[in-house]
Amino acid sequence: MKRWWVLLLVLIVIPSVSAIINIDGPSKEVFNLGDIISVKGYILETEDMWGLFKLNLNCDTDIPLITRTISLKKDEKFIFDESLTLPFYLSGQCTLEATVDSDGNIIEQIMSRPFTITKDLEGKFSVKDNLVQLGKDVVLEGNVYKKDGTNVNGLATLYFKLGGKVSFVDMVNVINGKLNYIQSSTAHQAGIYDLEISVFDNYGNSQIFANAVQFTLVDEIYVFAKPTREQVVPGSTVHLIGEAKTILQADVDEGNVLIAFDEEEYKTTFKNSKFSYDISLPDNIKSGKHLIEVFVEDSLGNKGSTETGFEVTPVPTTLKAEISEGVPVPGSTITIKPILIDQGDDLIIEDISVEVISAGGDIEYSTVVKTDEAIVYEFSQYAKPGNWEIRTYATGLKSENSFSLGETISADFDLENQTLVVVNTGNIKYKKPLEIIFSSGTLTETVIAKVSLGPGESESINLGHYVESGVYDITIGDNSYSGVSITGAKKINYDWIFWVIIIAFLSLLVYLFLFRGKRLRNLIRRKKEEKSHIEIIREEIKREKSEPKLSTFEQEANKKKYAKEFRDKILKELEKRKPHLKVFREKEENKPSPVRASDLVKRN
Repeated sequence: MKRWWVLLLVLIVIPSVSAIINIDGPSKEVFNLGDIISVKGYILETEDMWGLFKLNLNCDTDIPLITRTISLKKDEKFIFDESLTLPFYLSGQCTLEATVDSDGNIIEQIMSRPFTITKDLEGKFSVKDNLVQLGKDVVLEGNVYKKDGTNVNGLATLYFKLGGKVSFVDMVNVINGKLNYIQSSTAHQAGIYDLEISVFDNYGNSQIFANAVQFTLVDEIYVFAKPTREQVVPGSTVHLIGEAKTILQADVDEGNVLIAFDEEEYKTTFKNSKFSYDISLPDNIKSGKHLIEVFVEDSLGNKGSTETGFEVTPVPTTLKAEISEGVPVPGSTITIKPILIDQGDDLIIEDISVEVISAGGDIEYSTVVKTDEAIVYEFSQYAKPGNWEIRTYATGLKSENSFSLGETISADFDLENQTLVVVNTGNIKYKKPLEIIFSSGTLTETVIAKVSLGPGESESINLGHYVESGVYDITIGDNSYSGVSITGAKKINYDWIFWVIIIAFLSLLVYLFLFRGKRLRNLIRRKKEEKSHIEIIREEIKREKSEPKLSTFEQEANKKKYAKEFRDKILKELEKRKPHLKVFREKEENKPSPVRASDLVKRN
């Protein structure tokens, strides 16, 4: 309890202390290393106090600049005005921090507005002449200064860059901001130079001035050349004349000339700036513009070049027509490109007459187009197949290209009521059998109709000739027709004719088996009897030969006897068969004639 009283007594005895700090500055937003920074301000206390006034530089880290002992009276301003040199090793975003503390306790603290410390320098540079002739001096002038415009002292390094690469390096002093430099261009390579200048001053500020200035070092000779004629024909001669001058338009005493033309090179010389040369052109030279490049060089290494040219008039040599690949068919198209080619195998753009000749020799199409202009020709539906021709005419030339037009076999079908209309849409005769399928419930019947149509011809088929009256679903090739009502002719039922023919055939078989079988058996029996009789006769002949030879009278008597016996035997046999023959004749007379199916159809 006593401790709380002691603490309360201390708080009552020690008065509270507060201060107001104001900073005016710095005066600039950007400073270089080594610059003087000025800052002003005041401190106002509400009570008398004694303490420390501190001024720090804050750039990521705090750097103490000033620490002073101050004695302040109540309500009196303590004014400060400081000029400080910035350290050489700091850069970036910074502030000044003013602090008042007493007995180690910070009474008040304030920050200035931010500013930048940089190493960068500013500079301006120029060359006396942007175009320098090889051998002349390059004169460079410049001025280098800080951000606030203060001139610097230091050292500049000069990098001469040609084509992006450093070709020469030199150094020069910068005195009171001034840079003056003179360098001879002798022995340097001609070209466009970009000068990069790197400057360091005595305080550590530095700057690289990339592409500070640019100048061109020339060793060029101006060259003029032209042909005496600008329009020539293949196989002729081009006469080339020209002259060479220095950049100051002075004459060049002598030198060498190289002429490049169509991948060929020709050499000659010039004197007192003048030269000439004849170029012989080949017969198959390309038409159009041709470039001539001329290169000159004098004994001192100065050189120059120019370009000129002429135009070759095209001479037509070949006319043809390019036709799209494949075998076209009626109704399709082909693409035709007429081509006119000159002596150099190049296109000549001219009007070309084009004709399409059919396989029959007729001109189906004709037009006039420009070279290489595509023509799309469409064949008619009934175009005649065979060899067609494309004929082209231009500038006295003529060409013929042939191609084959294919055959198409096709037909269109149209059903009007019960009439089927068939149209030949192909380009050859249509002679294919036509399959017509009739469907009604579970009944399906197929009919084959034959048509023979020339291209474009048509035929009407009455479907009522093939089926009885009714409603049918009809299929003809890929075409289907549903619910077609047909009034048909009544169909004749020929089934009974079939059974009549079967019965007749079976009757014939029975007849042949029974009657012809009996006759066959009788024939076999008679054959056997005749064979037996012949044997008897042979035995009789043998017997007669073995008996003594009879006289002529006896022989004649025996012959008559044997003849009478043979006749009587035959008559007896005929009498025996007579009843059977009578019955057979009666059956043959009463037998009905054969019935043919066609006769039955006619009767019905």
